[in-house]
Amino acid sequence: RAHDMAIIRAFREAKKKYTGGKRLVCVVDGRNLHNRLRDYLGKEAAVFADRADQKSYSVAAASIIAKVTRDEIMQQCAKVFPGYNFENNVGYPTKKHMEGLRALGPTTIHRLSTRPLKRLAKEKENGSKEKEDSPKNK
Repeated sequence: RAHDMAIIRAFREAKKKYTGGKRLVCVVDGRNLHNRLRDYLGKEAAVFADRADQKSYSVAAASIIAKVTRDEIMQQCAKVFPGYNFENNVGYPTKKHMEGLRALGPTTIHRLSTRPLKRLAKEKENGSKEKEDSPKNK
């Protein structure tokens, strides 16, 4: 799956940059990861735990840093991609964000593998089929 492969690629790049490629111990927040990701991370000493941010100070700190960084990135995305309400929803599928997606379509930063975007694609597909089947088009 593309999304999982992107996470693995990011993990590999971070590992190379920050550890020189040395083996390390990973604590991963969430047990329900796609098998490829679990398989790759399992080659390292890895602990998979739900709510790891509530059990480990280092995971909690990493979670805060990740969320603050994401929010800063989304503020920049709001300037580049107006109309999606990124400045307020920071990427979550709020009503205003979904309205922007329906009106403007996905951007290059949208992950098409997410449930809201799959649903939107299906809506669009069904809408175009309905137009083809309408009496006006016959």
